[in-house]
Amino acid sequence: MSRVCLIATLLFLVVPAAAPQEAGKPSSDRARVIVYRNKQESGRTLHPSIYCDDIEVARLQGERYAVLALAPGPHMFRSDDKQSLIELDVEAGKEYYIRIDTEIGTLKNRGRLTLVDADQGASELKPMKPISAEMVKHKAWLASDFHPAK
Repeated sequence: MSRVCLIATLLFLVVPAAAPQEAGKPSSDRARVIVYRNKQESGRTLHPSIYCDDIEVARLQGERYAVLALAPGPHMFRSDDKQSLIELDVEAGKEYYIRIDTEIGTLKNRGRLTLVDADQGASELKPMKPISAEMVKHKAWLASDFHPAK
């Protein structure tokens, strides 16, 4: 047996493998940010975007949601209305809820963000479905246990 093979075999036996993350279990080293949009009669054909740190992550249809998994620390969220900003210092293992409401204007229809408490967010999220796969713009920011609808 060559030295390289022997060393590789010994390392494999000695170094413990990292435990894989269980499917469907959120990572405790990340914060979860659930972004959702209620059903609205006005603006129902609009699909406002959600941006995190100036990167478009997804577009939201009515009665749909997306789950982001983010590193702890400060993050900035906005939608199409650049004046509707939420700056949030997220903590690992915690969940945050952001609702997008459409604002119908004379010049441009926009999505406005509202940070809601966990109880209200979880309650409003119950009847909703995940966003459609074609609405995802930046897949790397989605939580590993979140699966867009087909």
